[in-house]
Formats: sequence, C-alpha cells, structure tokens
Amino acid sequence: MAEGIGLLRVDTPFLVGPVNVWLIEDDPLTLVDTGANTGTTLLQLRSLLAERGHGLADVGRIVVTHQHLDHMGLAGPLAAISGAEVVGFTGMDAYLADGPASALREERFDRDLMRHHGTSEDTVLGWWAARPDTRGFASEAPDVRTVADGDVLEFAGRTLHVHHRPGHSPSDLVLHDRERGTLLVGDHLLDGHPPVPVIHPPLPGAAPLGLPDPASPAAIAGERSVTARGSALLDLRASLRRTRGLGAAVALTGHGDVVPDIVANVDRRLAEHDAAAERLLAELVARGPGSAGELRLRVAPNGRSHPFFGLCDVLGTLDQLVDEGAATTTTDDGPPRYAAR
Repeated sequence: MAEGIGLLRVDTPFLVGPVNVWLIEDDPLTLVDTGANTGTTLLQLRSLLAERGHGLADVGRIVVTHQHLDHMGLAGPLAAISGAEVVGFTGMDAYLADGPASALREERFDRDLMRHHGTSEDTVLGWWAARPDTRGFASEAPDVRTVADGDVLEFAGRTLHVHHRPGHSPSDLVLHDRERGTLLVGDHLLDGHPPVPVIHPPLPGAAPLGLPDPASPAAIAGERSVTARGSALLDLRASLRRTRGLGAAVALTGHGDVVPDIVANVDRRLAEHDAAAERLLAELVARGPGSAGELRLRVAPNGRSHPFFGLCDVLGTLDQLVDEGAATTTTDDGPPRYAAR
C-alpha cells in the first residue's frame, strides 16, 4: 500500500461492513483506527498483528481519524492492553473519556434532529427500536493526546502532518506523509460510496458563540429540541477542496479500496453534490416546498434511504441550495420548510 504501512481489515457489527485499520510499522508502532469494541475485532487484530510479527502489547500509538464507533470503539481496551498513547482531534479527549455516554448523547441528538425536521414519530421510534445499543461498541479512553490542524506526529522514520477535515464528522482528521505522497484519511475520502455528511452535536466543550448547545445537560434531559446545527455538507465540500490542494498521490481509506487519484476523487464527489442539488431543486420546483423529512421521502418514495443518514444527505443538499441562493427556508410553528427561490 505504502512504504511501512500495512492494512489490517477487521469486521464490524454495522451495515457499513469491514473497516480498514492501518498499521504504521515505525517507532512507535502505530494503529490508525481500531474498529468497534467487540471481542471479534480484538481477536482479529491480534491475529493480523501476529501475521506481521507483532503483538497487541507492541502497539505504542493509536490515532483516531474520527468519532464513529466503527473506527475508534476499541481504542480504550487496546490502550489498556498496550499502554499506547491515544491521539485524536481537539475535543476527543472529553469525548473518549466516557465513550458510552458520548454515544448516548449523539443518539439522542439524532432523534431530536429527525423530529425537528419533520420525520414522523413512527419512523423515529421504528428506526430507534431496530438499532443495536451502540453504547456497547464504545469504550473509555481516559488519557487522550489531542492534536489540531497543523500539528505533526513524529516517528523514527517519518513525519505525519495533521489536517482537520470536518464534514463526515466534526472530528475528522487526515495524516499527510509529504515525503511519500500518502494520506491516511479515514472516511474523509472513499473509493466506493460517497462519505455521508453526518450531522452531529458539537464536540464536548463550548458551543459556537451565539448558538444553543444541543449537548448541554438540558438538551440531554430532553428539555429542549434541536434548534441549531452546522452544515456538514458545506464543511465537507470545503474540506475536500483543501485536501485536493495538498498534492498527495494516494489516500489510504477507512473502508474499501485505496483512492489512487485524489484529485479525480474529489472532483467526482463535488460533481455528485452538484447533481444531487440539481435533482432536489427540480423536485422543489415541480412539487412545491417541504420539510427535510418530507423531502427525504419524496426523493426516495419507496423508503430506500436510511431514516437518519438519508435525512443528513437531504439536509446537506438543502444547505447547498440555500448557500447558492437557489432555495429559501422558513420556520413557523412546525418543522423548517424549504422552497425553490
């Protein structure tokens, strides 16, 4: 794949399927992502490391590319076994200090978001009932080293430059080996299906100035609905353009195959976003305004879109249309409604 980097592909309990864990055979021996917190994943990692002449206890560093459980759920147990330092983006120290509680906060946020944007209660409750209890796939990592955009991770034989790339989640980061032209990207770039612009509560810490914090104790207790959010898709599009300009040759991804041409991949994703915006605008023109929850069903009338991730996709596309001046949004007593301008 790349000099000194090996692929350890492990199973997950999620519909997304296997996840790519990357092993950097340098000093310190480093895992980039871990898989979910399951006994199967731990045994698979132990076996795959042994095939390369290493043990779990040899791992000296664990880098978390982003806050999704298929990528960082096992970080706590692995760190406890090996004594490895855990590295994540700013805010991931508080997030991972109590991973199950963070997972629960996100699940409550997801349900509030769906209700706020017009998803029926039957759909919300049905989606919730059909989900596994994701808290069981999280873990606690009490001692996390945080990094920010522009930081570096030093090894005996390489330097990795840290770049913050929000969009798929607020905590996404990529690691750039400039000497070898390689990026470790988690789910920021994927060769197969496009990354979903997943809407999240803010990372632990202060909310942006002037915005209510959906992760506050009041919100967690159900005392206040979701009233403010960032735009995951607009963040993702900006992040993709920044990644395009890095000049890296190949991306080692969080799922599936590597991305052999980063510029072509970014251009394809941006074109996909533009095409989705054209389709949704045509729907608004043809059939009139609607909430994001209604529009999710209108663009996928047979229910083929995922209740939550499909809503994130539609909200992202609506954000793009509003940002480009092609649509407007109004909020009265009910869910926000969108219309063609």
